[in-house]
Amino acid sequence: MDLEAEFRDLSGAETVFYVRLGLQLEVFALSEVSDWVDELLLREETPETFLVELYLLLRTDKEQVLAYLGQVYPPETYTVRPALAWLQQQLATSAGALGQVLRALYRLRLLVESEVEVGWIYGLAADFERCATGSDEDIQEVVPRN
Repeated sequence: MDLEAEFRDLSGAETVFYVRLGLQLEVFALSEVSDWVDELLLREETPETFLVELYLLLRTDKEQVLAYLGQVYPPETYTVRPALAWLQQQLATSAGALGQVLRALYRLRLLVESEVEVGWIYGLAADFERCATGSDEDIQEVVPRN
């Protein structure tokens, strides 16, 4: 996934929210975040302390990274629509197994509070579950509801 494109023009707090969400849902790996942070560090003459510390933590484990991100930026709430798009993209490109995507959807359900977003999640999960017993062609035709 091109994290540079995903996070372009977002505030620091919003970027951290989506990095944490992507890691929690296992949509992208620590190595992808590390590559993205590497690019940021190489571009900046005097990188922010936050990026340097994040870079060092990315060599440890996901739980330490998530804890650090939660400390540096207090939890804020943004829409989870990008995460739903990431999961849909994983399925469409066969980058993720159906079971993995469904687990991520239900994990996401536990993280959101908005009833509208809960509806999106359950709608998308139901579509995927209906297709789970069908053929590969059925799964490729699934389109998330708005």
